[in-house]
Amino acid sequence: MNEGIYLMEKELPCSPNDIRLLKYALPSTLGNAEAEEVAARILMFSRERGRWVGVSYNKLIQAMEDDLERGRLAQEMWAQEVREYNCARRKYIFTLGLSKKPSPPIKKEMPFSLISVMGLWPLKRGLVQLVENEWVNIDGDALYPSESLIRRIMEVQHIK
Repeated sequence: MNEGIYLMEKELPCSPNDIRLLKYALPSTLGNAEAEEVAARILMFSRERGRWVGVSYNKLIQAMEDDLERGRLAQEMWAQEVREYNCARRKYIFTLGLSKKPSPPIKKEMPFSLISVMGLWPLKRGLVQLVENEWVNIDGDALYPSESLIRRIMEVQHIK
């Protein structure tokens, strides 16, 4: 497998593909948005591979940091596009329509993540909550979804 991804030896009650999972969200499942986002991120590694896997703490944090940076860059690009549009619009107005009419920029939506609003620290607290509730098992550096987490999700999502 990839570095930082570990196959699970234990089978869980359903397949990762059975779980309805939004990117970065597992809404109304665990009672805490931070824990739900971290759980969703951990489960995404399994969903992408079609089988249950664990992920190293470092790989999980690196993925979150990468998302934070991608969000920051997207905001900067959006701000630059808006500035360019405003400049072109002023030029259009001042030339009484003789220049080309600019098209307004279209914002590229990023998947919603608490990281973009709150940073990494709350998600680290969410991970602590997952561990305290035994929804994530730790083996060395690897974080594995626990059977109790999967059963909780199955109950909330009515998965048989």
